[in-house]
Amino acid sequence: MSKGTHVRERYIESLKPMPAWSLLTSLGQSMKFVREPKEQSVDSILSWIMKYVVPSLEVLKKTGHWHEVIEAMDKANLSPEQEKLIKANLVNAITNSKANLEHGNLNFDKQQRKYVEETEEFEKKANLPF
Repeated sequence: MSKGTHVRERYIESLKPMPAWSLLTSLGQSMKFVREPKEQSVDSILSWIMKYVVPSLEVLKKTGHWHEVIEAMDKANLSPEQEKLIKANLVNAITNSKANLEHGNLNFDKQQRKYVEETEEFEKKANLPF
C-alpha cells in the first residue's frame, strides 16, 4: 500500500459523522424547527432590491427587456400584507405632510415673493404697456 492510499483512507475516515452528530440528527427527526419571519418594511424591501435585484434589472434593461418588467409590475398581484404596507406608507406620508404644513415648516410665502419679484423684473425689461 502506497503512502497516498493511506492518506486517502485516513481522509475518508475523517469524513464519517461523529457519534454525537448521529445522535443529534436522530433526535432532530422528532423536532420541529420554527423560523420566525422578519416583519417586512418598505425600507427592507428597497434595501434588498437595491442589493440583489438592481444588477439583474440593469441586464434586462440593456438587453431590451425592460418593458416586460414594467408590464409584469403593472399586472402583479399583491398579497394582503403588501397592500397593508402600501396603505401604511401612504398614511404615514400624508400625516407627515400635514404636520409639516400645520407647523409652518414649509414656507410658500418665500417662493411666492421670489416669483412676484422675478415677474416684476421681467415686465420692466419687456417694457409692457400694461
